Amino acid sequence: RGEMFTAYELIRRRFGERLRKLTALTFLITRSLAEGVRVFAISIVISIILGTGEVVSIVLIVAMTLAAMFLLVWATEKVTSLPTPLHRAIGMGAELVLGIVLLLGTTWLATHLAVRIFSTKEPPSMDLSDLSKTGFDAPSPPPLGDRSNARPNVPSSGGSVV
Repeated sequence: RGEMFTAYELIRRRFGERLRKLTALTFLITRSLAEGVRVFAISIVISIILGTGEVVSIVLIVAMTLAAMFLLVWATEKVTSLPTPLHRAIGMGAELVLGIVLLLGTTWLATHLAVRIFSTKEPPSMDLSDLSKTGFDAPSPPPLGDRSNARPNVPSSGGSVV
């Protein structure tokens, strides 16, 4: 009682080793396919921005991803090997702040790159004379309470109101 097991260990205990291996293999295959789609999609954007081919972009993305993974593992090992709980808490707080900064930075970068890629070549005109072409100077409709120009004696399709 009170023991914790991974999902794969529970599958092994309940259904046997063959199903555990099949489940692990299925997970690895689907994750690999999903990662391949993610890397290829990002490589298209990177190749447009840098003007390189998809292969160069894929190699660049894989290298950056592996470098980030190794850096994360290294930092986690350093933080968890700190001598006191206070030092570990400070290290984990610093990692959390760095993670938030990186997340916000990549979100900002992705947004600006998307705008740069998908925007028109020329920004829209900001000439105020163009406002007359958009209908901003058209007469406004009468207020809801004003019935002066309502059509009289037109039978309604609804029931009578008492």
